[in-house]
Amino acid sequence: MKDSEKFNKLSNMNEIQLLAYTLKEHVNSSDYKKLETTVEVALERLPLTKHYRSRLRDAFLKVAAHYKSEKYFYEYAKALRKVLHVAPGNGGVINDQLKSFQFLLDNYGQEYIKNDFEYLEFVIQLFRLKYSKGKYSRKVHAQTEKALFQIESMKVKAPGGAESKHTFQIKQLIEPFTLGFTKEQRKGIVETLSPIMPDLVREWKKIKEEEEKEKEKDKGKDK
Repeated sequence: MKDSEKFNKLSNMNEIQLLAYTLKEHVNSSDYKKLETTVEVALERLPLTKHYRSRLRDAFLKVAAHYKSEKYFYEYAKALRKVLHVAPGNGGVINDQLKSFQFLLDNYGQEYIKNDFEYLEFVIQLFRLKYSKGKYSRKVHAQTEKALFQIESMKVKAPGGAESKHTFQIKQLIEPFTLGFTKEQRKGIVETLSPIMPDLVREWKKIKEEEEKEKEKDKGKDK
């Protein structure tokens, strides 16, 4: 396509079309940083129709594959969760997500402190809640049960302390694992997980409440 034709085409696009076009261009390139930045914006702004879900799915799959190849397993787990937000019934990705928990334990578990294991356990519990019903519920329950048992075994020997070099990364996993939860489902998180991990639920609930307050402030400024 000639530059003038391309310019005319782009100038006639609305914001959604332009964002979708940019996303497609980055998916076909090897610039993973630009792709990740664009797909994060697209996740916020594109309508989740079947067409755009497939665009987002392909983009996050490419981001996930890149991070897996580089052995950045925290980023890999986050990208997979975002794939499952736009393509929740993708059995292959659900299986990859289950394996990613094992990657985290195998590669970093020996360096975790007790708090790290607790945050990872919280993430896994969120994943279990998301897939507590439906076609994959039994598989998710069985596979995560193994991971949770391993966490309990490793946690016994883990040192204490407030933070390790992994704590920030593990905490960053929590937000993507709540993607797509409705208000009712968030209430379910509190009711289901409070009895087994009350401190983490309180911490998560406080963060969510502060986010809601910030959103309300921003709405007030826009009026």
